[in-house]
Amino acid sequence: MRRPTLGFLLVAACSGAQPDPVEDAGPLDSGARDAGSPRDAGSARDAGARDSGTFDAGAPPFVPPLGPLTIKKGAGSVLSDAWLVTLSHSDVPADARIAELGDYLPDSGWLRAVGDGYGVGIIGHTHYAIPRASPSMFTNLSVSTLIDEGIDAGWWPARPSDAGTLVWLAVYGPNALPENHFSGEHFANGARVLGWVAPRADGGAGWYQTVLAHEVIEALTDPRFNAYFTTSDPLFNYVPGGGNLSGEVADLCQRFPAAEERGFWLPPSWSNRAAEAGRRPCVPLAPAQYGTLWGPTAAVVLSPGQSVDVALPAVGDLASWDVQLAPAGNQSDFTDVTLRSTRATPGTPLVATFRAHFFAAPGSVADFLLVSAADSGYPGVTPLRFTVR
Repeated sequence: MRRPTLGFLLVAACSGAQPDPVEDAGPLDSGARDAGSPRDAGSARDAGARDSGTFDAGAPPFVPPLGPLTIKKGAGSVLSDAWLVTLSHSDVPADARIAELGDYLPDSGWLRAVGDGYGVGIIGHTHYAIPRASPSMFTNLSVSTLIDEGIDAGWWPARPSDAGTLVWLAVYGPNALPENHFSGEHFANGARVLGWVAPRADGGAGWYQTVLAHEVIEALTDPRFNAYFTTSDPLFNYVPGGGNLSGEVADLCQRFPAAEERGFWLPPSWSNRAAEAGRRPCVPLAPAQYGTLWGPTAAVVLSPGQSVDVALPAVGDLASWDVQLAPAGNQSDFTDVTLRSTRATPGTPLVATFRAHFFAAPGSVADFLLVSAADSGYPGVTPLRFTVR
């Protein structure tokens, strides 16, 4: 979960509205025109070669490697030996289920699925009851203070386990209001990794379970906001599950529904392994066919007057699906992307032409999205970014 400006949205996992890139596709229907007019497509390619020869200072276009959208690990560490400590106030509904969930998570199929490839794990869990009701309002500092207060009062030991790295999670009742109005958050305070869960009266016991598990997988994969954290990578700004408020693995999938496992409602989370295998990257989700395009893993770089054709691999188990092009984020005059076709077929690359016209300003950045339509079984998004040198 993100720092104070970012966090688990106060919405059900499948309810939040997102920017609709398909609706924005109209102004960028040039892809469809290129696809329908061989003469135009040929002209674009010819123009690219002519511009390169006339205007380029000598450096050819740069096209980075193509591949799936995956979260790159930062310099920070993940937690492979977490010992989960849950603390419940007396007004938390179904407190016994919170304790049972903490006991279940270490060996759960859910953790195997969402943690696959990240090197994370939970080795145990301890649950403690807080002998009082939740405060009406609290902050992150309140959670640290609560832990110290409980140690001093003998409600729990300073180290509930001698094994592993402790992850403290305080659970608040439905009337407690966090200062940042999120439903949950995790953070680090000195040597401690800690967090809180406060869904309020908007989902019942199942929503408590979903938010708690959301914070658990993010505390494991990004305990100090420097491991698997996406906010420095603009390619993740428009993934379908989280939108442009995404930061960590569960954030990227928070608008998809939770899945039931052994009576617990557990959230989907971003899987690099699934993305690399050409499957839907949010796991677990109900089975469905999938199709997407793999794009440049960094920005394409052009000089004014250059263009370049990039053959984007189509992957998935669908026979074919519609693709639409839409502007996103940064836009710059005299830069554009067009498509050779608006139908993707696995095994046949879809050609996108990146073009920086002669008047494009050096240093400018342009962002576009390729959106796999609803018949792909998942609203897959392929970000396309290029810069003008």
